Order: sequence, then C-alpha cells, then structure tokens
Amino acid sequence: MLFTHSYVGHHLKKVINLTENKKPRIERFSQILVFNSSQLKCFVLHKSCIHNFSIRQLRRVSDYEKLSVYLKVEKELLFLIGERQKKEHEIPDDYERAVLTPAIERVTGNTLAKITNDGEFEAKLATLRNLYTYYYYLVTCRYRLPTLRILPFLVRLLLFENENFPV
Repeated sequence: MLFTHSYVGHHLKKVINLTENKKPRIERFSQILVFNSSQLKCFVLHKSCIHNFSIRQLRRVSDYEKLSVYLKVEKELLFLIGERQKKEHEIPDDYERAVLTPAIERVTGNTLAKITNDGEFEAKLATLRNLYTYYYYLVTCRYRLPTLRILPFLVRLLLFENENFPV
C-alpha cells in the first residue's frame, strides 16, 4: 500500500490517533478513500504493518522507476515538512501545498549528484524535474492516492461529527 509511505497517510494517521473514537474514524476514512478497512486499521493502529504492505505492493508493479520517484518525493515531503515543524509549531496550509515543488527538485538534484558540469546539470535538472512531476502525478492517479491539495478536505470530512452524513 503506497499510501503508508505518503505524507498524507502519515498526517491523517496522526489526526485519527488524536481523536477519541479511532475505529469509527478509520471506517469512515476507508469509505472516503475506498480503501480496505482492515489494512487501514492495521496502518493506523500498528506500526508493524507498514513494511508488509509496501513489499506486497511493490512486488506486483512493473513500473519500478515511477514508483521509486513517487516514494522518494514522499520521503522528501516528510523530511521538509518535519524540518518546518521543528522550526515552527504550526504549519500553514499553504506551506504544505507549496512544498511539493521543492521536494521534487531535491529528488531530481539527488539523482544528478554525480554531474560536475553546471550547464549540463541545469539542462538535465529542468528535463528531469518535469519528468518526475509527471511520474508523481501519474502514480497518484493510477493508484488513486490522495495528494497534498486535497488533504485539508479529507481532514474536514474525517473530523465531521454528523453520523448521518453520506460518504
């Protein structure tokens, strides 16, 4: 389950763990995102399930490079937002959306770390940045993963108290 390695997954896991009624929230969340509720429950309540989901998911995939780019970008998102949280206690919503481009640039720069010529580096950086952005959104679309853009809406839906609200 690629969702377990995403920033959105970790953020929503934190939101659910801060609420009182975890199991109904997990059920509601699985309905919102059309995820398997037992796997989502394992991800939210137990740390050991994350590794097992990712290995099973990656064994079935033929597009290893695209998934690798997605996972690297998500790792950079976790790092960048974590660093920002160390400096400030409250992160504005616009920062979370604006951090995707720097995360993709960091992944691209790490890929091109062996190039010493500045001109060649800049040319390949622009090309790979566009390609990695395409790969990131391709994976999120193909596997129906939530992005940073819809994170505030998911949190509002998750915390909405009216039980009669259709999902």
